[in-house]
Amino acid sequence: MMISAIRVQILLLFASRLVQTTMRMAMGPLLFYVCEDLHCATADLGQLLSAFSLGYVATQVLGGALADKVGPKVVITLTSLSAGVFLMESGRADSVAQLWRTQAFMGACQGPLFPTSIAYLSPWLLPEDRAFASTALDTGITVGSMIALPFSGMLSLRLGWRGTFQLYGVSSVLYAFVWAALATNEPAQCSYITKHELRQLREAVPGGDGLKRPKRASKGKLSISSILTHASVWAIFLSHMAFNAGVYFTTSWAPIYYSKVFGTKPEDATLALFLPPLLNLLVKACCNQPLGGWLRNSCNCTTLQCRRAFSVLGFLGSGVLFLVIHPSRTLGLLACSTCFALVNAFTALHPAGFKANYMDISLFSTGLVSGVGNTLASLASFAFPLIVAHVLQHYESWALVFMLVAIIHLSAACAFGTLSSVEPIDRNLKDDDDSRPLIVACGETRSTA
Repeated sequence: MMISAIRVQILLLFASRLVQTTMRMAMGPLLFYVCEDLHCATADLGQLLSAFSLGYVATQVLGGALADKVGPKVVITLTSLSAGVFLMESGRADSVAQLWRTQAFMGACQGPLFPTSIAYLSPWLLPEDRAFASTALDTGITVGSMIALPFSGMLSLRLGWRGTFQLYGVSSVLYAFVWAALATNEPAQCSYITKHELRQLREAVPGGDGLKRPKRASKGKLSISSILTHASVWAIFLSHMAFNAGVYFTTSWAPIYYSKVFGTKPEDATLALFLPPLLNLLVKACCNQPLGGWLRNSCNCTTLQCRRAFSVLGFLGSGVLFLVIHPSRTLGLLACSTCFALVNAFTALHPAGFKANYMDISLFSTGLVSGVGNTLASLASFAFPLIVAHVLQHYESWALVFMLVAIIHLSAACAFGTLSSVEPIDRNLKDDDDSRPLIVACGETRSTA
């Protein structure tokens, strides 16, 4: 049976997230070998782990604007090609400074991928495909982590850290050619879409026939300054920043922690590095939807209660476990890695929590709100490795590091649990004649009139 054109687009972006994440996450396990070769100081660890995020945060808004002008397909093609080239250049670096530059440039190349992929999918998705597409893209990140974290060390034994970077870079270049061959900005331009699919999209998706999408009236749009005045928006932003700080701490610093505390090299910690993304994937695939259904149907939870339940539970669970990880080292590597894996399991709850709340909080400016939030979260990804390196360099205390990230997550639970809302901040700015229903992720329909 021939796969539908809509599914092809989703799979293409799943592959994009997979390749992107593999490239980004490779630095964590490979840093052990990089430092053996380039003689890194403790401060260099933080610099190298934050380099990608610095470049990444610098190009998100610019990339989204470029996609509006030249089309998402061109932007994703160019970013995939250029990011692959810079990662291959990382494999040729002969100093920490040169490696930092190539990683920062790679991050800058990948920065446009998040906003551009959302723009690319919008004319392609039927309403019933949106949940599947969101899960598929998020799963691509998890699968990329499952490749980069446990297997980069093994590849380094055979190819060296330089060869491993270059292999991942080549994969991005090859993906760019596949993407260029199969991707299409608008369904009507696709050579392999069926008449039935095209008819469905024309009926269900604004602009699905390849015509220019209608624009909202200017009074229905928000400015960045007005967005930042709402406590409910800051509840999402702070949660996103805490999420990024915790997730990239566990993925980037876990290999270093295992080598420093247990003397275990990344190639010998394959299972320990594989368990966290595996458990994250299982929770997303097997737990989130049944838990959401139980909250709605058995507990009669509202949309806001659903959002808060998922993210408050996620942050509380990970926050407590961060306090347990370092003491668990006395029980051995398996106990410690199990705690890391459970942290990842709790973070898998957030797609149904604060991440879904991005779609609730605005009627007409979701892209702008999510763009600002992702930029702030990327700044957290940049800053936190530097903070961790500073703490380790001056206090030599892993316990203090874990306590710090635990406080961040527990504080996020408090913020989201008290300040979050599903009331659109631009409800009073909508067009007077716009009375179409708004479908929210908890299965409720509410009028926008």
